Amino acid sequence: MRVGLDLWHATLASGGIGRYAVELTKSLVALNSEQPGVRYVLFPGRGPAEWITRMLAEHSPVVSLGTAYWKLPRAGIPARVVRSTLCVARRSRGLELNVLHCMDFLDVPLAPLGKVRIVATVHDISPILYPDTFTRRHAIFFRALARPLLHKAERLVTVSRSAASEIAEWDKTLREKLSVVYPGVGTEFRPAEPGIVDELRKQYRLPRDYVLCLATVQPRKNLSRLLDAYAMLARRDPSFPLLAVAGRLGWLYRSFVQAIRDNRLENRIRYLGFVPDEHLPALLTGAKALVFPSLHEGFGLPVLEAMACGTPVVTSNRSSLPEVAGDAALLVDPLDVESIAWGIERIVANSKLAAELVQRGFQRATRFSWETAAREVLDVYRSCVSEFFTTRVVAG
Repeated sequence: MRVGLDLWHATLASGGIGRYAVELTKSLVALNSEQPGVRYVLFPGRGPAEWITRMLAEHSPVVSLGTAYWKLPRAGIPARVVRSTLCVARRSRGLELNVLHCMDFLDVPLAPLGKVRIVATVHDISPILYPDTFTRRHAIFFRALARPLLHKAERLVTVSRSAASEIAEWDKTLREKLSVVYPGVGTEFRPAEPGIVDELRKQYRLPRDYVLCLATVQPRKNLSRLLDAYAMLARRDPSFPLLAVAGRLGWLYRSFVQAIRDNRLENRIRYLGFVPDEHLPALLTGAKALVFPSLHEGFGLPVLEAMACGTPVVTSNRSSLPEVAGDAALLVDPLDVESIAWGIERIVANSKLAAELVQRGFQRATRFSWETAAREVLDVYRSCVSEFFTTRVVAG
């Protein structure tokens, strides 16, 4: 079986979807040692990426490159549509792939693929459910492309039951295509050694006590309400731990900057910008808590990654986050500033509760494995190929 993997996000600093693409690809290739018979063709985005270069060298009988790295400066949805339609589709047909897996459904080619079966991962449909948290341009493109691209795929992999339910409610005809496959937690996410944590704190100019929010700065992450909640706590207790925000600037982020000014938090907030993956375990380990009050998530990887590092979590009681966190986090109402403040204060002030959440978090994180995710996704590929040949035999 020949499987193409579209890795547009895996060679960009694109947060959760990028990590999903990287970790799933690595785990699929690793499975080949015990379940041989699959050859993977990689379609990278911008690059080159060191991990892809290493994979090509170490697994050359199993992995090859399908297209060159994307070099044009534009990286928005229109550029991705052009790339997938003109480059990925043409090469997929030429290489006679059995399956093309698009790690984000917006990369499904519009061009005909012949015998190639398409599997697409749908992380969420936030631009449809929460259009005000995206730029008008992004929301318009998403709405215009969502249905045709999703209907073009033979199978849709989604990352939580919550996301699957939202997709099926939005378009009931997609229900039979959906398979829920939970992402995993990378093995690098574990408690970091104290010396490594100290070095990282110095690098980012962080004090010994800090609360961390790990999120791209954009409206859906609900950072303005988080800042309002933190301002309440800082006014109440001037010695309250500093708030560190790690994540690249996304879109419509001016409200975040304005909230810092309005609450006079310039000396109480440390914006770290984009933090490389290799720094995240130590950054999480050193935090008093991870605060993740997002309005909507398809899954929410930072919640599990924090748990795997032994960090107590405060997160939203909306969308997939209760499904991911289980009983191992404090759940708060993301629309209620006082609720967010209450959750942060409880963890910081109650060491017994924090310790209990840490232990529950360790147990919760072990339930999510990239190896398991790869096995389940591989079953989806096989099902696609099997159905294709069965249909041809019946039709013949």
